[in-house]
This record gives sequence, structure tokens and C-alpha cells, in this order.
Amino acid sequence: MIAAWASRSLLPIIADLPQVEAAKGVSDVETRKGLLQLEIPSGDHRMIADEPISVGGLDSRRSPYEFVSAGLAACTAMPARQGTRVRA
Repeated sequence: MIAAWASRSLLPIIADLPQVEAAKGVSDVETRKGLLQLEIPSGDHRMIADEPISVGGLDSRRSPYEFVSAGLAACTAMPARQGTRVRA
């Protein structure tokens, strides 16, 4: 739904960001360490997500909510630092 709205309402920014590459796929793999811990491979990178002990995790790594927050923070700060703008 958001993508449909965005495609009608926002101008494409591809010309502004020629260095941006398509994502190399993100998946999740059970680590078999605890009930909720997951390995998240994405291209050449690997992350581990886990939940706090209070909800059944091992509290061994960042929670999925922390990854979402980090992604939102990066998607907000990086364009602002680069001076990215949408061309009319």
C-alpha cells in the first residue's frame, strides 16, 4: 500500500543516487541457539538477532526492534548528510 502511494505521490530519486545498488536479498536462518535467535545474511554481511530473556530469547544480540530503529535512523541521517533531494 505504501509503495503504491509513493509511486503516485513522490518523484523518483534514482537520478540523484546513481551509486545506490539493489539490495542483495535478506533472509533469516535459525541458529539453533535458543528459541528465537536468528542469523540474518544479506549479501556479504551477516547479523544475529535475538530477543531479551523476558520474552524467551537469550539476549545475546540486538532485538529485531533495534534493527528496525537502526535502519530508520540510518535512512533518516544518511540522506540528510549527503544533501539528497528529490528533483522536480
